[in-house]
Amino acid sequence: MNGELKPTPLPEDLRRSLYVVLERIRFAEYFDLFVPDDWLRDALEVIRCHLVGIDNTTEDDVTEPQVRGEGWSL
Repeated sequence: MNGELKPTPLPEDLRRSLYVVLERIRFAEYFDLFVPDDWLRDALEVIRCHLVGIDNTTEDDVTEPQVRGEGWSL
């Protein structure tokens, strides 16, 4: 590398969420006040979903459990 920063390709929703978190941190540092809001909560949820690989599904979306093997054994 020649000392230049190269952007990492990120999904658009993740990039937008990271920007929201950064702006909230800058606001909190400047005003010495932290006020969580819905945008921050939504952004953190999107980031969490990307980091752990969980889709944004509702709690009503229940899938059948996947069981490996021929059957249950006790």
